[in-house]
Amino acid sequence: MPRTAPVLLVLALCGGVTGCLGDDAQHAAQAPAATHAATLAIEGMTCASCAVTVKVALGRLPGIAEVQVDTANGRAVVRFDRAQVDAARIAAAITDAGYPSSVLSEREV
Repeated sequence: MPRTAPVLLVLALCGGVTGCLGDDAQHAAQAPAATHAATLAIEGMTCASCAVTVKVALGRLPGIAEVQVDTANGRAVVRFDRAQVDAARIAAAITDAGYPSSVLSEREV
């Protein structure tokens, strides 16, 4: 698929990829406590469909609070609860979805 203008997609995961159906108080109660953020390099991710595939894969993991995907630069920033998942497992889930991934950096938030 040809590259056009950079696309930045943001998905706040709440109880999986199905989204939140309740009010803000319910959303806050469901969202995992994000204690860390990881920046990942993702190969072969070139379009919005690729980004959705990555987000769906991460939505299956426990402890994912937010995923920001930048298809133009092949990067993702993932906020997560380190008590439930680590950056290496996040990269492995993306790789298992068909997009080889590696952790570039991780920080406490």
